[in-house]
Amino acid sequence: MINSSDKTKGVDSIATSDSAIDSAKLLAKKTGAIIVISGPTDYITDGEKIAEVKNGSTMMAKVTGLGCTATAIIGAFVSINKNYFEAATHAMAIMGIAGELAAARSEGTGSMQINFLDELYKISEKEISKYLCS
Repeated sequence: MINSSDKTKGVDSIATSDSAIDSAKLLAKKTGAIIVISGPTDYITDGEKIAEVKNGSTMMAKVTGLGCTATAIIGAFVSINKNYFEAATHAMAIMGIAGELAAARSEGTGSMQINFLDELYKISEKEISKYLCS
C-alpha cells in the first residue's frame, strides 16, 4: 500500500500538479503503470523518467469531463503506440494544444467544451508543431 498525505478532489483540488510527482513516481514503480498528473504542467512518469507538457489553458480545469477525455485520448494513443510513456506524453500534448486553441475562441466553459471537441477533431500537424511547448 502506498501512503500519502496528499488529498485531492478532482477539479476542486487545491494541490498543484508538481506536488504529486513523488507519489506518482512511487505509484508507477509499484504498479508498473504510466502515471499522468494533469495541471498547469502535466507530468507523465514511468517511475524513473518524467515528461512535462506545458500546453493547455487554465479554463480546462473548469470544464467537467476533460479529465475523462484525457483518459480516452491516452487510450487511443496507446492503442497505436506500445511505448506507453511516449503515447501518454503525446496524448497530453495534443490535449493541451487543443485546449489552448479552444480557449482562444471560447467565452466560457460551455463554449470551451464544444470548441475543445472541434479543435481536437481538426487539429493539424502544422498546429502541433507551432504550439507544442518544449
